[in-house]
Amino acid sequence: MNKKTSWKDKYLLSISETLSLKDIEKLCDVGSSKASDIRKQALDYCILNDIPIYTRYVPTEAVLAVINHDIEYYYNRMRLENRAMLVEVV
Repeated sequence: MNKKTSWKDKYLLSISETLSLKDIEKLCDVGSSKASDIRKQALDYCILNDIPIYTRYVPTEAVLAVINHDIEYYYNRMRLENRAMLVEVV
């Protein structure tokens, strides 16, 4: 984790079809070991719900289900971040 990912970038990740391990790290602001755990749980979710599994990527739907967030969560956070930036500029 080099620097904190903006909510806009997290939102863009949340609307993508699949996520790599690095994407999971950015989306959840976690290290590689925690991201690996989330990936494993997401793969288990895919198996239980008959969702196709890819070799290097995990379906975003499964990751969001595991971390108990949805696209709307990231969208709302992005909007709040943008409002805060506008207030700082004015």
